[in-house]
This record gives sequence, structure tokens and C-alpha cells, in this order.
Amino acid sequence: RLRLIDPAEKQNYLRHLCGLPLPFLPEKTTAEEMELLISRYKNGLACRQSWVPALVETYDTYLEGRGWLDFDDMILRCVRLLQEKPDLLAVWRERFQWILVDEFQDVSVTQYELLRLLASPSDNLFIVGDDDQSIYGFRGASPHTREPI
Repeated sequence: RLRLIDPAEKQNYLRHLCGLPLPFLPEKTTAEEMELLISRYKNGLACRQSWVPALVETYDTYLEGRGWLDFDDMILRCVRLLQEKPDLLAVWRERFQWILVDEFQDVSVTQYELLRLLASPSDNLFIVGDDDQSIYGFRGASPHTREPI
């Protein structure tokens, strides 16, 4: 049974990595920078740092060894599961015939993909958002990167 990693535990582990002589990790990389880059990478966003895949692999190995996953993994696994199991997707589409999303400006690319899966083919999706209030751009949320369903 998987559990969600506690944010404090996540920060402790990333701080621990900062103190290790990892060949891929540049000096003076902060735990906060690693957390941001891991999330961006998992959400399919561009990362200029060539060492990020090695960081994500190290981090994911840590999570898997403890039976944990993080918030990004929850969304990614859900998207993958629904893509791979059309029967399961049909069950959830039937259950949620209408979908309302508030604060849409803060939806990540992966979260949007999940919404698209659930809302199709009827496209009964109502969104409310204000791009002047977006606070999750660091994680890839942008009202400008998505097309209408």
C-alpha cells in the first residue's frame, strides 16, 4: 500500500542529498531548487539542467524503497492508469458526468491531461480561473499553455 510522502520528510531527504558528494549534483544546489526541478521534470516540463533525470531517479528510488509517492506521482499514476484501462476510465466518466474546476489558472499540464481524460467525450467541463491570480507558475501551471477541450 502506497502512502503520500510528508512534505517535511521530503525536505529532510532533499537536504540530506545536498550534503552528499553526488557526482551529478552541482555544488550549492538547494533542497528547494531540487524540489522544484523534480516536480517540473515529472510534469514533463523543460529542464535545462542535464543532471535532473539522475536526481529524479535517486529521489524515486528513495520513495519506492519506503512505499511512498509524492503529489506529482499521484496525478501521473492516475493519468497512466486511466490511459491504460479504458474500462476504468469509463467508470469514472460515468460517475463524474459534470466537472467544475475552480482556480483553473493553477492547474498543471498533467492535471489538465487528467481533466481532459475524465471530461471526454462529452466535454462537460466548467472552469473558473483568473490568470492575474496564478501562483503555481513555478510548477508549470499556466492558462496560456492549454487549448480548449
